[in-house]
Amino acid sequence: MILNDINAPYLDALYRINSKKRLGRQRAFKSFLSILLIKSARQKTAVLASFLTGLFCNWITSEELSGILNAIRIYEWKDFISEKIKLNKKVISIVWSGKKWFKTFNISTAASLIASCCGATVAKIWSSATSSLTGSRDILTCLWAKSTIPQSKIIWIINNLNFWFFPIEESIPKFDKIYWWIFYAPHILSYILPALVSPVYLDGIVYWIAWNNLEITKELLYKYKFPSFSIVSSQVNNIHFIDEISWIWFSKIIRYHNKEFSRWIHCFYKELGLYGWKFTDIQQWISKEENIQFFLNSISNSWNIHKNYIVALNASELLLMAWIVKSFKEGFYKSMEAIKSNNSDYDTFFWYAVRSTGIFCRPSCASRLPKKENVTIFQKVEQAVEAGYRPCKRCRPLGKPVSKEEWVF
Repeated sequence: MILNDINAPYLDALYRINSKKRLGRQRAFKSFLSILLIKSARQKTAVLASFLTGLFCNWITSEELSGILNAIRIYEWKDFISEKIKLNKKVISIVWSGKKWFKTFNISTAASLIASCCGATVAKIWSSATSSLTGSRDILTCLWAKSTIPQSKIIWIINNLNFWFFPIEESIPKFDKIYWWIFYAPHILSYILPALVSPVYLDGIVYWIAWNNLEITKELLYKYKFPSFSIVSSQVNNIHFIDEISWIWFSKIIRYHNKEFSRWIHCFYKELGLYGWKFTDIQQWISKEENIQFFLNSISNSWNIHKNYIVALNASELLLMAWIVKSFKEGFYKSMEAIKSNNSDYDTFFWYAVRSTGIFCRPSCASRLPKKENVTIFQKVEQAVEAGYRPCKRCRPLGKPVSKEEWVF
């Protein structure tokens, strides 16, 4: 590899990083923009990885990170930080650093769905997997979600269903092409970038981070004027962290709520009596299909209560940010109730039919998940009947659903 321009700003920045010198905001901006403009893809990848990893090891400042974010904004030729759609209701989101040590099933998407069933309006940022087997985009597209919906239709969906998702890859497409696949551990952009790419204005955000330094994220979320936020990390040991609230390990939380900061360290298995866990209760499984089934089990009254616990814990933080509950404990029990009852909030918005069985169901039907290629979505129940599908005897889409007890009997 040949570094063609000996006067390129990124070369001086790399020497400063190696000498543990601060770059400052302006030098960070110029050096990072010069990296993004390197013509050779191979050289750009090598320099980008060195630059971001080196700054992470040097404990980057929020000012330096602001300079790097401005460089990405110039490179994209798009103000993804300031240009937001304002809805006529409070919208919250859940974002994550990813790249955690212990790979779990997709908890963030499950928690978002449960929070929306409890009354929160959630605009979920999704992405494809890099270091894990299945990301939120992989899960949702396997469950019939489409990312190619016009923006006007998406706004209608959020206003009526309280839930939708936005691909991070489409918010910063040029930068994403050179960035998303490089890293397998947290780095400096893990501190803030996912929080800024939502096309919708967010009234509250829950930010999961797989690292112990939550202060930079706090400074930047406050700097970019998020009205309400919480930052979460769960500590496994002094080296390893996961980016979600967990009842297994200690969870560290910084909240900015009611215009006040607070800091918490929780041990939820003691505080809420959540005992009897195993690592296998929340880890990702060996295939994409098994991960999807684990995801579905986590949001239904399934045989594994510990999956339900971790989803309810993280949904609870979303409910706090949405002003729906007054305490974390109240949010946890509200979320658990939504999981146990197979919440039917979406039952009047669409129905799905299964070609292999000739049956159509409510979204809340507790039957086994059909294959994606066998599913047809109908916006009206009459459309399913006219297409020749029979109503499910379990969820009774034409009448009152059968209770779990009645079905077992």
